[in-house]
Amino acid sequence: MFKFLNKYSILNNFYFIKKDFFHIKKLPMLLILFFPYALIIGPFFSDLVVSLLAVLYLYISWKNKLLYEFKSPIVIYIIIFWLYCLTRSLFSIDPLLSLESSLFYCRFLLFAMCIKHYLEKFPALYFYIAISLWSAMIIVVFDALYQNFFDYNLLGWRRQDHLRISGLFDDEYVIGSYLSRLFPLGFFFIASRKKINMWIAYLSLFFIMIVDILIYLSGERTAFFYLFLVTLLIIFLTRRIRFIRTITFALSIIVIIILSNIQPTSKVRMIDTTISQIGLDKGSSKINVFSIEHERIFVSAIKMFFDNPIFGQGPKIFRILCKKIEYDTGGCSTHPHNTYIQLLSETGIVGASMIVILLIIIIYIFIKQFISLYIKKSYFYIDDSKICLLICFFITLWPFIPTGNFFNNWINGIYYFPLGFYLAKK
Repeated sequence: MFKFLNKYSILNNFYFIKKDFFHIKKLPMLLILFFPYALIIGPFFSDLVVSLLAVLYLYISWKNKLLYEFKSPIVIYIIIFWLYCLTRSLFSIDPLLSLESSLFYCRFLLFAMCIKHYLEKFPALYFYIAISLWSAMIIVVFDALYQNFFDYNLLGWRRQDHLRISGLFDDEYVIGSYLSRLFPLGFFFIASRKKINMWIAYLSLFFIMIVDILIYLSGERTAFFYLFLVTLLIIFLTRRIRFIRTITFALSIIVIIILSNIQPTSKVRMIDTTISQIGLDKGSSKINVFSIEHERIFVSAIKMFFDNPIFGQGPKIFRILCKKIEYDTGGCSTHPHNTYIQLLSETGIVGASMIVILLIIIIYIFIKQFISLYIKKSYFYIDDSKICLLICFFITLWPFIPTGNFFNNWINGIYYFPLGFYLAKK
């Protein structure tokens, strides 16, 4: 009877589970499905999933002679970047420390290629990853909302900062980053469906609004900026889902304004503190780049860049050099808190330019998409689902915002997760 079912129907998907999933050879697919939850549990588990999938893919590609998959221009480009970072680490002042960031950086690419491989082999996997991702995001959102209103999350973890929410991430304030960076991937699954059931559409609208509101309540200003940027790109660059995003974001803003009056602490963190740190409030004599602390770290990193502008100091070396007198500006950290400043200081013009080129390519694609939608109006350059994936990469590469460590394991898992879907759609 299953042969009469559409391959993307729910019944056929359950048949897919029964027939294929509960088999040791399908372990990689189970790990892929677990990944959105591994990101929540902690960096160790997310990196463990990434590493296992990378190793499994190496075995699969060797056994099945899939070396041709490494000939993709995107894959080759990332491999070149990895080899450059690896070489730069070997010639840094502390090769062992620097190699901690660069030596196994290629595992993230292999992780994405593993996802691509199984998506092509088992198309029904899209359905399950969508469920896994959205269910993980929904759990995170409702747990965080509970913590916001009751000061404890569902596991009994007490809120540590009255201006911010950590939820299931405990003492790590990354809930906004988790949601905002995976948000366009969630839209990818919505855009990929040819037809959406009415009840699923209503539920999607509700959950999208809840995610919007929670990102604001989380107190993570960078995450809220990403949300705003993602929203603008979806509205102006997509065709089928722009209306959904416009309506949900407009309603979300109304709710956020109401909550800001009911719960002023969110406004204090997102607006008042931002204005104060930048130096736009009354009495400030100087405008800062994000904040005084950020500006000092940036200056320290720029000094390192000018000492070796072509090749930089080496991955993960900023944390050592910022303690030295010649680079001391009163601000030292594990990384410079901006992707491009970090790349310039640690990998020089050579490394940073490779990432800038990717950003320029995406901007070029977006411009062509905008022209095709609003000027030529004769054809659509790229479908909505692929635009959503490109938006994932765009917010990763956006330069004018404080960011985490570019080589951080947890964040790179999020960076490369959408790449597997993009490679599968090529």
